[in-house]
Amino acid sequence: MRQLRIAGGLLLAIAMLVLGFAAASNLELLSGVAPIAAPSTATSTLRAATATATLAAYPMPNETPLPPPPTRTPVIYPTIGPKPTLPPKPTVPPTATPTITPIPTALAVPASAYEGLWVESVPNPAGSYPDNYDSLLWAADPRDIGRRRLVARFDRQNIYTVVVSPGGKQIAVTAGSNRPLGIPLYVLNADGSGLRQVAPNASRLLWSVDERTIAYTANRKPEQVDGSVIEIVDVPTAKQRRLATFDDEVGTLQILYWSADGQSVGITKLASLSQGKVLELWLINVVSAGARNQGVIPKSHTLYAASPDANSLLFTDWDTGKYALLDLSQLRHRAISLPPSINHIIWSADGGLLYFDEDAGSTALRKINMQTGANESLIKIRPEPLEAKMTAPVSLAPDAIWLVVFHYYTGVYVVYLPTGAVVPVPIVNTPLWFGGWVRK
Repeated sequence: MRQLRIAGGLLLAIAMLVLGFAAASNLELLSGVAPIAAPSTATSTLRAATATATLAAYPMPNETPLPPPPTRTPVIYPTIGPKPTLPPKPTVPPTATPTITPIPTALAVPASAYEGLWVESVPNPAGSYPDNYDSLLWAADPRDIGRRRLVARFDRQNIYTVVVSPGGKQIAVTAGSNRPLGIPLYVLNADGSGLRQVAPNASRLLWSVDERTIAYTANRKPEQVDGSVIEIVDVPTAKQRRLATFDDEVGTLQILYWSADGQSVGITKLASLSQGKVLELWLINVVSAGARNQGVIPKSHTLYAASPDANSLLFTDWDTGKYALLDLSQLRHRAISLPPSINHIIWSADGGLLYFDEDAGSTALRKINMQTGANESLIKIRPEPLEAKMTAPVSLAPDAIWLVVFHYYTGVYVVYLPTGAVVPVPIVNTPLWFGGWVRK
């Protein structure tokens, strides 16, 4: 029994030793730090030797030395001299006030049965654009052009067209604002009385021979500015009637003439045919409103005007530079021989053609008799102020005594044909243009 106790004690002691060794091993593993051993003599000697070791020099390769950089040429900057003294600023002269054409002295010639009708625009300070101008219609005896009388005034409106009746007693006027709301047609007497509107929208006017009817172009609707309608208005009653409407080539209608019997009006319209643009000549009956195509005219022909007897139309052919007459009864062209330097031609009351030309250093007014073909010189005028190449006849008075002319540089003049006296028209405001002849 005693031996068993001794053996169990030994086993317990051995077990205790084994458990102690295992616990020590587990402790080292959990801490992660290995015990530091004391350096040996060999390791200390190696470190000392390494610290005192000397490295040999690294051999450098042999390289060819670079050449020295080139010597730069120094930049020489120009020497800036002293700032020059500027001349004194010139004094700007004040703007000269434009001079008004002096009022000419009345000519000591017999009184005329007609007065010239003029259109003038004057600024309206109270207006605003586009209605900041007034239009004046005034008349004056051609022998005393400086003494004028006011016929009508259209406040804040522009006068677009003025056409005097054949007898010179009535005036047709289209006037309105610049806004596209239609241009009304007015009629008044030559003395300025009886102003009234007869149509709400009209342009390109033409009086009938009996002075009762006016033919004109109009728009299909007030807001459409197309001019594609032909209408007439009875002046005493202001009753309008539509004759024809053209849908193609709008805005190209032109009323040329009334027939001698007053039953028809002749017009031209631009049309497109296989050969290109041409002018078609139409005749419209004002009674039945029937329209008939009379034929075509080349587009190169530019219309001047119909003859007073409505038998011929005067054209100029821009391809050849020549003038021609179209016989309305037979629709045949007839060439007219004229100098190439002619600027403008007008009809005389007796059916002749008037134009200016040079004649031995003077400006000559010449007339072609269309019946005989004779070409005669009516008067000669000094080249100053009316050079032939710069002067165009505008309108001949019905009595064939007074002629309004226009010079391209110096303005408008009235010429007394019996003597050739030239009277400048005083211009107070611009623009100024001639409206026709009214009977006193």
